[in-house]
Amino acid sequence: MLPVPLLSKLGNYEVEVHGVKVKVSVVEDGRLIREKISQLRGFLKSQVPVMGLDFKPGSSYAQMVLVCAGCRCLIVPGLKEAQKYIPGLGYVGERSVQELEQLLADDTIGFVGMRLKLKLSQTLHYSKFKIGADLGDLAAKVLKKPNLATWGLAELASEVGFDIKPVVGTSLDGRCVVPAWNATVFSDEQIKYAIHDVYASYLIGKKLLDMP
Repeated sequence: MLPVPLLSKLGNYEVEVHGVKVKVSVVEDGRLIREKISQLRGFLKSQVPVMGLDFKPGSSYAQMVLVCAGCRCLIVPGLKEAQKYIPGLGYVGERSVQELEQLLADDTIGFVGMRLKLKLSQTLHYSKFKIGADLGDLAAKVLKKPNLATWGLAELASEVGFDIKPVVGTSLDGRCVVPAWNATVFSDEQIKYAIHDVYASYLIGKKLLDMP
């Protein structure tokens, strides 16, 4: 196991999505989770307290949790295996799970994302959390347009003035950029694909909740 100062140099990306340069941290080790969550919370001091949230479900447990605020995103992968016991180390992913649970249980933060209720219902562990708002439902209530509840991400973005294109799963040279959600190492293109929806959800949710 690498020491924290060396681990902190790994899993860092800077990609451009929706016209914004976003710093992305892929963190497996629970020793780094608190620091990365603190960085996200730092953005909430100067803006409406909203974060984009997404789950990539596995069979009964979220394979990956993605959280975005400001110009940062945190990706915590490998959660299906997080609670495995390793002799001498104990439950290696326990701290990661605990830190995430504390964040998701924070009722001072408005979590927004696409189809959150459905995704939560697909993960037995996180289904106990009554967190967040489906972006469509939020848009419908804020803008007083009931039909928005069924709209897709690109349509909702257009409604509030963003030009967000649907995500494409192939690169210009035809390579697949859709990552395996149980992976822990990603290319820049795979990171852009992974955070496309959750960062757009953050931008849209923040604009909606900033409206008078």
